Amino acid sequence: MKRKISIVLILLYTLNFIYPVSKSLYLCQSKIYIINHKIIKIDIYDNGTSDYNNQTIVKILKKNKFGLWKEKGVFESIKLEEGDFGEGFQDCWVEDNKIYIQQSFGDGKFLIISKLIFEYNNKDEIKLISYIENHIDRFSEDKDFTDIHFEIPYNISINDIDSKFVYDMHKQQ
Repeated sequence: MKRKISIVLILLYTLNFIYPVSKSLYLCQSKIYIINHKIIKIDIYDNGTSDYNNQTIVKILKKNKFGLWKEKGVFESIKLEEGDFGEGFQDCWVEDNKIYIQQSFGDGKFLIISKLIFEYNNKDEIKLISYIENHIDRFSEDKDFTDIHFEIPYNISINDIDSKFVYDMHKQQ
């Protein structure tokens, strides 16, 4: 019996090297808000690294009438390019019935600060209503934080937003 257990443990240990498990995401921030008289929780998960493999997931949950949390939307932040250390997800906050997600990425000599603004409407939907960028010249002493507003496609859900969507919006300028 001991021999069988030892063989199984050795096999599991060996398989871990052949088929490695992806890095786990850890809950690093959780905030509760009230939007449209509904209790909303925003959980932010991260893999705990600061390298280009960094991944951040923002989950928006609503408390139902039984006191249980139900997922209403999930957002995966910009995936960083190799060498773009320290960029990616920056912050998430709520004002009125709007959810703001701010992230950054590089574009040559410019640092792009990207703000996605979602509205939590009365139909329990989270829709993109605005996309704004600031283009910051990394090498200039005078920093210009002027908002650049982009026209967004109609009826985009938070679940439809990913790195490709944000980069494509950026290329529209």
